[in-house]
Order: sequence, then C-alpha cells, then structure tokens
Amino acid sequence: MLILLTGLTSVAISALSEALYHRTDDAFEWTFSLLLCLHVLITARLWQQTDFRLQFHSRG
Repeated sequence: MLILLTGLTSVAISALSEALYHRTDDAFEWTFSLLLCLHVLITARLWQQTDFRLQFHSRG
C-alpha cells in the first residue's frame, strides 16, 4: 500500500509542479527502493516462520 501511495504521490507532484518534482524525484526513488527491499525481506522472514516450501519440477 505504501508503494502505491508513493507512486501516486510522485505522479501527482509531477503533474502539479515540474520544479517541485525535480527537487523531490530522488527522494521518491529512494523511498520506493527502500519499500521494495523491505517487502522482500519481510516476505522472506514470513516464509521462514511458516516453513513455506516452493518446488519447481520440469517435465521431461
């Protein structure tokens, strides 16, 4: 949800003020990257706690 909110806020700012968007663009990119990394880490932690297993099989 935070990732979506970050993206929508970035789009809104770019539509309202190009100058403000250029000043805040890097902050939005870093926030988005941080949230994506946190999502991966939290998902991995939850998989460990629930002993989730995923197996791939090939037909052959």
